[in-house]
Amino acid sequence: MKKIKLHGLLILTLLLVTFSSCSEDDETEKSGATVEITVKYKGQIQTGYPVNMFDEQTGPSTSFFTEFHSKKTVVTNDNGIAIFKLQDVYDLNVIDNQTTLYFAVFSDEGDAYKAMTIEKGETKSATITIE
Repeated sequence: MKKIKLHGLLILTLLLVTFSSCSEDDETEKSGATVEITVKYKGQIQTGYPVNMFDEQTGPSTSFFTEFHSKKTVVTNDNGIAIFKLQDVYDLNVIDNQTTLYFAVFSDEGDAYKAMTIEKGETKSATITIE
């Protein structure tokens, strides 16, 4: 009888540990940041364009400002918007203040980029116009 109670208690403990959420997981969701980049060419929204994200170490003032060195690439959707969920790339819990990121489009029509400063929890939007 004692073995049955012990096994039951062990199974109950394992179930509680397995199905309980961690407070760290909940905080990561709250601390996420999102950047939405709209791409336009000659005033028209462009779909299917790859938008590249760079940090300060690979930004436009460096020789690493190429598609190969981008931290993340997202293709614009049917509305011409590339949505970057920064928590997929950076551990935003260790970023105490703001950070500057660069978003660039390299295309046959021309290259263009936009610098953005972002903090934890923010959602920002910008438009990159290819000329």
